[in-house]
Amino acid sequence: MEKIIWSNEFNLGIPEIDTQHKMIIEQINYLIENLDRSDSGSLNLEIIKNLDKYSEEHFITEEKYLRDHNYPDLENHLKVHEAFKMNTVHSAIKVMKGHVDVHEETIQFLKKWWTSHILKTDMEYRNFFLKS
Repeated sequence: MEKIIWSNEFNLGIPEIDTQHKMIIEQINYLIENLDRSDSGSLNLEIIKNLDKYSEEHFITEEKYLRDHNYPDLENHLKVHEAFKMNTVHSAIKVMKGHVDVHEETIQFLKKWWTSHILKTDMEYRNFFLKS
């Protein structure tokens, strides 16, 4: 599976959020790199925990930023975050219950969700701030 290649198109121009996005993408790429390792169980668990931690920190930062700037589509953005959390919690529970293999399907979901979230959903608020 191909890793996510970070490029300028991912940059929102908000250094704190861009840094968080990069950290999240790095964790997804780390999962991709270790997908076929025979000893990946405990490593996957650690990566999933880090990804969950980074995602939560990012959502808190991003939501505060959107609230502070009175972003008009805040409620929809919050719903998108909540839907992601529910999907990742389900995956994390499976990993923690001993189903430690992070399957390609899960990684594809993470890869697709985060690239789409950054390039579409987050770019909408970037454009809002540029217009203000």
